[in-house]
Amino acid sequence: MNFVSRWNCKIVLSALVLAAAGCGGGSAIKRPPTVAATGEVTYKGTPVPEATVALVPAMPSNDPKLQAFPIVAQTDAQGKFTLKTVFSASDTVAGALPGEYKVLVSKATSSAPASHDPNVDPAKAAAQPAAPPPALPAKYSDPAQTTLTATVKTSGPNEFKLALED
Repeated sequence: MNFVSRWNCKIVLSALVLAAAGCGGGSAIKRPPTVAATGEVTYKGTPVPEATVALVPAMPSNDPKLQAFPIVAQTDAQGKFTLKTVFSASDTVAGALPGEYKVLVSKATSSAPASHDPNVDPAKAAAQPAAPPPALPAKYSDPAQTTLTATVKTSGPNEFKLALED
């Protein structure tokens, strides 16, 4: 499993852990307020469709409630996205929590469909990698290497232009 796939799995697992934690019979989760946040991802000047965008705190917060909620988005065909905060599996809200973030962007290339050619050696076909390689430079999906940052403000526009280069 490549790093991008592992990072996407971590995001999904985090959301599932939050969902399990929020399934008790107690009172509803008191959500911190979110603010509208949108953006666009381009790579070498071209919009990036179907990329995953995630915000991770730039500095760990002393408030564990604020660290626990994933902030994610999926880009559309024009590379545009609207951030959403995942409070639980059944409670996703448009917007992001105000704060300073590192921005992660990942996208896997689509893998070629399986060949039904009878002349293809099955052993060679099986030896092909299961996970497609990343479509973007790996540094953008690594919290330790990403150069992308975002400040989500409590008021005013929160529009992020994420211009990726090699």
